[in-house]
Amino acid sequence: MSSVFKRAKEYEQEDELRVSISDSQLTKLLWEFLSPYKLQLVGVLVLLMSVSGLTVLLPYLIKLAIDGPITTGQLEGLLPIGLGYLGAVLLMFALRFGYTYWLQTIGQNALMGLRQRLYEHIIKQDMNYFSKTPVGKIISRMTNDIEALTELLSTSIVMVASSSLTLIGLVIVMIALNWRLALISFAVMPFMIGSSIYFRTKIRVVSAHFHSIMAEYQAYLNEQFNGMLIVQLFTRQQQTRQDFDKVNNDYLEAHTGLRDIYTFYASLLQIMTTLGLAIVLYGGGQGVLAEWATLGMLVAFIEYSRASFEPILQLSEQFAQIQSAFSAGERIARMLKIEPDVQQKR
Repeated sequence: MSSVFKRAKEYEQEDELRVSISDSQLTKLLWEFLSPYKLQLVGVLVLLMSVSGLTVLLPYLIKLAIDGPITTGQLEGLLPIGLGYLGAVLLMFALRFGYTYWLQTIGQNALMGLRQRLYEHIIKQDMNYFSKTPVGKIISRMTNDIEALTELLSTSIVMVASSSLTLIGLVIVMIALNWRLALISFAVMPFMIGSSIYFRTKIRVVSAHFHSIMAEYQAYLNEQFNGMLIVQLFTRQQQTRQDFDKVNNDYLEAHTGLRDIYTFYASLLQIMTTLGLAIVLYGGGQGVLAEWATLGMLVAFIEYSRASFEPILQLSEQFAQIQSAFSAGERIARMLKIEPDVQQKR
């Protein structure tokens, strides 16, 4: 894995030579196109909070069933709890469908405005810009980078907001129910959060390098196919094969670096999740024997722990997607900062 971090360091040094675009500038750029949909975004937030509340409720219903009807043998009491559980699951499905559909609609409309802005900015450039900039790179900005931002607004933001609200709700409820079990459940969380912070920069830099190489790859193919008549007239096929081998190898190396750091990060979090559940099972079992926790409480906390680790895993997965989207946003922002050498008269 040392090669993964070595490549990330090299790409980071390359990235420092580029024009710096801060996260706040990127957020401001996106908000410019999202701001017309403020009320819809508030509605999405309400739906997200409702889903988070229901997620917190489900393990508590399991606790009530175990410590109540199952322990006392009054099984008729399971019916209302079971119906409540089923109703909560069905309601969660409806709410998730609602906020996902709503936010995807908002995201598509917002990015349509960004595509229009970028296109209008490009056609204002003078011929010197088009002679220096490969067409493939321009197309990559209009397609691949916009698509990355589409994924951010339609999926990643939903997952991050939902996971964050759910995690906050779970932490509050776990502490309120049994602070001892809560502390045991939180044992691995600092390590998971710390590793996420550490990998933030690494993933973003490697992702930026990969998309830069991908743009060069597309630009090369575009130029070669458009100029194929000239290539054949001057019998340059062998030279273009050699050039393509280099471009293709660069693309493979960049993709491999991105895959390696994603895989290492995801595997590390999976190990921490499994370890965390084992700690809860052992510590909670000791609590049941010592009678400062009930069996129902232990089962509920196993579910709470699983539910709390899931948002962290989802955040880590979306974290990588967000870093990729922000890298795409950086490239779009840089393109929007380019001014033509010759200003057109209006």
